[in-house]
Amino acid sequence: MLIAAFLWSIAVVTFKSVSKNLSPFLINSLKNTIALFFFCILFYFFEFSFWYSDLSIRGYYIIIISGILGMGIGDSLFVYSLSKIKANQVAIIDTFAPVMNYILSFFILGTILSSYQTFGSVIVIIAILFVTYENRIDNNQKQTDKRGVVFQILATFVSCLGIVILKPVLNKVGGSIEAQLWITAFRLIPGVVIAWVIFLCQKDSLQLLLRLKNKIIIKKMIFGTFVGTFLAL
Repeated sequence: MLIAAFLWSIAVVTFKSVSKNLSPFLINSLKNTIALFFFCILFYFFEFSFWYSDLSIRGYYIIIISGILGMGIGDSLFVYSLSKIKANQVAIIDTFAPVMNYILSFFILGTILSSYQTFGSVIVIIAILFVTYENRIDNNQKQTDKRGVVFQILATFVSCLGIVILKPVLNKVGGSIEAQLWITAFRLIPGVVIAWVIFLCQKDSLQLLLRLKNKIIIKKMIFGTFVGTFLAL
């Protein structure tokens, strides 16, 4: 878990640097597409099956909905907020994810929070409020920060919702690494579709693609996706 968090933090800093040149929605579209490509290579190299047939129809639907929420909508909101606030602020708000997971698990799965989890949730909420109302010399920058914080919290909520509804499916496959990897990869497919739909709905989206001619940007996207969306997942 700590390794995944470390890898994701590297990816966040990388995507933050790229967000100065690329549309945040293009970043998410590329991120999901490249990650899916990496998983295809992994499956081919280790001779994993490209289809897992031991799930119910409902299970497949849940994975698709989870992918739409988490990889499609949630990550689009996340990268957009990343273009509005600083990476260290993103890191602080990102700690809200476990809190949101606990809350959603309580309402959806009936999971009971311990006193330590409740106390930790309060601390995290206080930290987020501190980030939101942190003083800024420039009033315009303050407004931008608040909007970014709102989108970041919304991204966390949507992504956590996608994870929570997926938990019963993950529990069903048990400790099978191959099955878990397949679910992760299959979840990316609707994420890729939704991310590209969101990007193409942007004004002058085709013009924005021309910025991909920059090889440094491409290298950063591949690196950030490899360590964040591929290895960290």
